Amino acid sequence: MQVDLSTYFDDDDFYTAQNIAMAEWLAQKPQEAWVWVAKDLNYDCAVPVIRWMIDQPDCDLAVAAIFFWTIMPEMDDEDDRYNEEDLPLITSILEKERHPGFASAGFKLPSAYLINSVNEFRASSRGYRFVDLPSALTGPFEVWEGDPPPAYDARRNATLRDLFEGLGTTFKEME
Repeated sequence: MQVDLSTYFDDDDFYTAQNIAMAEWLAQKPQEAWVWVAKDLNYDCAVPVIRWMIDQPDCDLAVAAIFFWTIMPEMDDEDDRYNEEDLPLITSILEKERHPGFASAGFKLPSAYLINSVNEFRASSRGYRFVDLPSALTGPFEVWEGDPPPAYDARRNATLRDLFEGLGTTFKEME
C-alpha cells in the first residue's frame, strides 16, 4: 500500500524512505501492531511517521498516549517549559483528542515506564500548568504483561526489525 507522507517531511529529512517504509507496513496492520511499534520508535528519526499515525482516523488512544507520555516527561519541573520541537506533536495529539477524539479498543500500554509517567502526573498537586489535559490521556491505563505477539516484536520479526533499524532503533534477536 502506498502512503503519501510528503506533508510530514522537511526538505532535508535523511530518513524519508525509512519513514515511508514504516508507514506502508503499518497501513496494512491492525492497531494492536501500532501500539507495539509506537513503544519502540526512535522519536528523533521517526517524527514524520509518528505524525502520520496520529493523523489517521483509526489511530487508537493507546498509540496517542504512548507518544504523548514519551514526550511529556521532558518537561522542566521548575517552570513548566516544554521542548519546543515537541510542541507540534503535543498540540496535534491534544487537538485530536478534544475533537473528534481517538478511537479506543482498550489496549493496555506496553510499558510500565509510561504508566509511571501518567501516575506521577495524576499524583502531582499541580500537573502541567501550561495545558489542560483531556482526561482520556491521563488514564488510568493498564500495563501489558509479557512479550508482544511475535508478528509485532522486532526482536523476532526480521522485517519489522529492519524497518526499526532504518529509523535508528536496534534490537537483539531473541534466542
